[in-house]
Amino acid sequence: MRQQCGSKVSKLVTFEEQLEAARRASDVKKIIFNGAPTTLVNLIGQKQYRRCARDIYYFLQSTVCLKQLAYGILELLLPSVFPELLEVVMDIHEKMRVEPV
Repeated sequence: MRQQCGSKVSKLVTFEEQLEAARRASDVKKIIFNGAPTTLVNLIGQKQYRRCARDIYYFLQSTVCLKQLAYGILELLLPSVFPELLEVVMDIHEKMRVEPV
């Protein structure tokens, strides 16, 4: 079910969808915190691992960060799958550079 507000379209989220999202977030948190590779924990320490794992968990909850990550992966993937798009990607990069005034 979609509700239109001006030019923006927002999706109504049901209670079941919110519950499922919370369950998935909890599962990801358990995997990150409890699935620590022993070698990594021994290398950087338990406290530092938990701090980094917490940062990664909150990064995965951020839609803005995930979109940026997806765009970065897409930008790397496109030229490798479609080599003819390499010039287009490079041209976009050139146009995005701001030259000093």
